[in-house]
Amino acid sequence: MKLLPSLLLLSLAFTTLSSYAEDGQALHQSECTECHGRMTGGDGHVIYSRDERIVKNISELKARVTHCANGANTGWGESQISAVTDYLNQQFYHY
Repeated sequence: MKLLPSLLLLSLAFTTLSSYAEDGQALHQSECTECHGRMTGGDGHVIYSRDERIVKNISELKARVTHCANGANTGWGESQISAVTDYLNQQFYHY
């Protein structure tokens, strides 16, 4: 019977992580894609898959998200930066 509480906790954690990444995706769409599109001359998502990536690990990814959020004056707090970092990691980087 101990298995049921464990499965419930695992399910809750997965649901929380999924909604967290969805929050990150929404923040990314509202604040990042337009600027990245201007930087790349089109689809801003190519910035994450280019050969000359400057981000090499999850710490650098979070630092880059923080840098961009500050530069774009998003007003994001730690939770929004973490949500966008998690979204980008799940979607593009896979660290």
